[in-house]
Amino acid sequence: MMYFISGVWKNDDDVITDVLLHEANYSGGIWLFDEGIKTPEADVISLLRSNNEIHTIVWLYSGKYWEIKAHVRAMIQRYTGKVCLRSAKDETTRDNLDNLLNFTNFFADSQ
Repeated sequence: MMYFISGVWKNDDDVITDVLLHEANYSGGIWLFDEGIKTPEADVISLLRSNNEIHTIVWLYSGKYWEIKAHVRAMIQRYTGKVCLRSAKDETTRDNLDNLLNFTNFFADSQ
């Protein structure tokens, strides 16, 4: 299964806690995806461990469409040993997880 991430929620330490996750399907030569669900980071890591593919998506204002961008992986942090989400190092700054929309202050339930 393919999934896309279009935004993130972060805690007070600026660490991603949740993402806006979209289930995607390929149909008629294009990727179609749902409106997305706020999903805890741990659940996204479980999806990755179950051999699902996840990419970031960014809105391309000039073309008025979503563009599939960085590949997302579960990585072990060197200093803490905690498993967390990371986008591919070779991608541009614009499509990294930390550069997606930060919904933390957009929704009342985000705290």
